[in-house]
Amino acid sequence: SSGVKDAMESFIKDYNNIIDLVNGLLTEKANNKYPPLTDDQKNEMSEKQIEKWEEKAKQGILSNDAALRGLLNDLRIAMSGPIGSGNIRLSDLGITTGKYQDGGKLTISDQAKFAEALKTKGDKIAKLFTDSENGIAQKLYKSIDDAVRKTGKDEDKGRLIRLAGIAKSTTEKNNSISKMIEQANKRVELLKQRLSADEKHLWSKFTAMETALQRFEMQSSMLTQFSFGK
Repeated sequence: SSGVKDAMESFIKDYNNIIDLVNGLLTEKANNKYPPLTDDQKNEMSEKQIEKWEEKAKQGILSNDAALRGLLNDLRIAMSGPIGSGNIRLSDLGITTGKYQDGGKLTISDQAKFAEALKTKGDKIAKLFTDSENGIAQKLYKSIDDAVRKTGKDEDKGRLIRLAGIAKSTTEKNNSISKMIEQANKRVELLKQRLSADEKHLWSKFTAMETALQRFEMQSSMLTQFSFGK
């Protein structure tokens, strides 16, 4: 049972590290002093300056991100309820989630219960983790695979990849964020065209007004000369 105990504690530690990582991204505050760089700004900076700037600009970029929060919820659901054909819960082993501020991390809250379960429920513990249909390993794998799956057609890939894409694959451009950027760029170009058309229209009116003013001044001057002539 000592080997199982070490494996369980190692599993809890690794799971909690994932929870810490995801929660850290979800709660990281943005650094508003470092907005994204424009191409003109990048041309005036060195690669190291750009790298440092973008590192700070990316802080908080996933704060409260819906897709990432969905992954976190899936992981927590995978760890709750009766699991495996042994139909036991982690709480039956003395393992529970910690305080609310811990964000769903696991803890061995009852060491005596945990030690007793290792001695008397070995088969059920094995099924709890290894059951091919509903075991913890299978449920966690499915939760993560649903988020980051790289195989299959683009529309069948994990939801995070469908959202943001992955480098050196067809999803690098064929993803939701890229499509949103493309639509925004088209909108910007359309607005630029409208601005240019409005500018030409206003310049045309201004030129016509200037021409009319010059004609008016000439007529006024002629009338003045005619008046003085009399």
